Amino acid sequence: MRAAPGVAIAIAVAGMLGAPRAVVAAADLGLLSAIPADSVAVILGRPASTMSATQPASREGGDGHATLAAVLAVLNAAGALPVEGQVLADVVGCLPLLGAHEFALILLDVQGRAVPTTRPTTVRSVRLSRLRIALALRTQGHNEAVRAAVNRFIQRYTNNAVAVLAEREVFGERVQRLADERLPDWAVWEWGPAGDCFVVALGEGAWELVAGARRGSVPRLADVDWFREAHRQCAGRLATFQWCVDVEALQSRLSAAALHRVSAVLDALELSSIQRDYWAFGARGRMLECRRATVRDGRVQTAVYADGTLTADAEAAIPPAARSCAVLRVDAGWLFERLPAAYVASQSPRRQASLRRFWERVETESGLDVDRIIRACLGDEMLVFNYPAHPLGIPLAATLAVPIRDPESLQSAVDALCGASARVMRRRGSGLFRTSLRRAEDGVWYLQAGVAGPAWIVTERHLVMSWSPTALREALAAMGPGVRPR
Repeated sequence: MRAAPGVAIAIAVAGMLGAPRAVVAAADLGLLSAIPADSVAVILGRPASTMSATQPASREGGDGHATLAAVLAVLNAAGALPVEGQVLADVVGCLPLLGAHEFALILLDVQGRAVPTTRPTTVRSVRLSRLRIALALRTQGHNEAVRAAVNRFIQRYTNNAVAVLAEREVFGERVQRLADERLPDWAVWEWGPAGDCFVVALGEGAWELVAGARRGSVPRLADVDWFREAHRQCAGRLATFQWCVDVEALQSRLSAAALHRVSAVLDALELSSIQRDYWAFGARGRMLECRRATVRDGRVQTAVYADGTLTADAEAAIPPAARSCAVLRVDAGWLFERLPAAYVASQSPRRQASLRRFWERVETESGLDVDRIIRACLGDEMLVFNYPAHPLGIPLAATLAVPIRDPESLQSAVDALCGASARVMRRRGSGLFRTSLRRAEDGVWYLQAGVAGPAWIVTERHLVMSWSPTALREALAAMGPGVRPR
């Protein structure tokens, strides 16, 4: 079965799935009970280890958090992190929290408006006019690391000259509230415990919605008919990771100008005919499973992209030490074609024109039809495994291996694409932590943006990608025949 549009996210998040955990009782909805019924999009995940979500204390403030915090502190003290790098570092510094607790990232509401422009264009720029989003972590009262992360952001990005920090009581809980005069009126931050959870929210009223759903005073997504059916058919009760998007709700809440851009993205991903989209990932032993349910014309339809089995070739290629792995039945050529198109469609008109010029320069300088060659060389499945394990337990740190055809042609196309991209990046100027694209002596290509990664290489049988050059080389050394770099 060909890959469906959402499989790109599926591929990325599969790396955060760990070994199977104890089955959650049917009566225990977990953080599903904190998702308001009319949410636009939701991402839910359980801890990436075998540890029970009721025992997070040993993870909190553990070695991974301490090591990452120390590295970032040294870089910051040395002045080695400019603004862009610092934001990235702070976000990365929070990722281990997602591996330590059950979490839910919830897009509650979004609205956009057109921005007047003097440029002659049929597609106007769009800016947010309202956003409500929340992150809920099931901490079981172990909130110290979450509070520390929030405090770091406050101290670094605001001050009492432009911001007001207050405290109020909601549902019997003490909630912190931050308003910054540099931000729109709707962009207030609130955070605090909500029962056994800790909720961080952006947008007026967002915190109350999530906390209210958790208390049962706000209608929940888990009680909506379409979600209940999708959740049942995809074995969501056993899933380690789930995500869903209400495409219909997203379209209905946007202005005409914003909807034009969103529609272009949906068209690029072939999502226009879908009303709602739900994905669930589970594990059987070390094998990962991936199921999807879509709603069209009110009817729920399901598909299986990874059924917990390995082909003989996949079993030979995946490192025996990988704790979790999967064979995803995807059309990698479709991904290569559609994901860039969707990204371009999501940008402003000026940025779209710039990206198209960039791609034209790449193909002109390389003298190759890079797009056609790469699409033709990629296979129709993708191997995903969590080897090597990330030392800090950061989610999404996976290794991907795509079976390929005609490795010589693919190698030429990848080198042409990456080489031309690297030259364009260099012409734009350089800085200590500016993003650059580099090629190591052993043929590994990688992005450098303060830290090195992700990285990729073409081998005799696969295009292999991992979260850093070192991780990629370690994965190559542990994989089966046919992974020797060309």
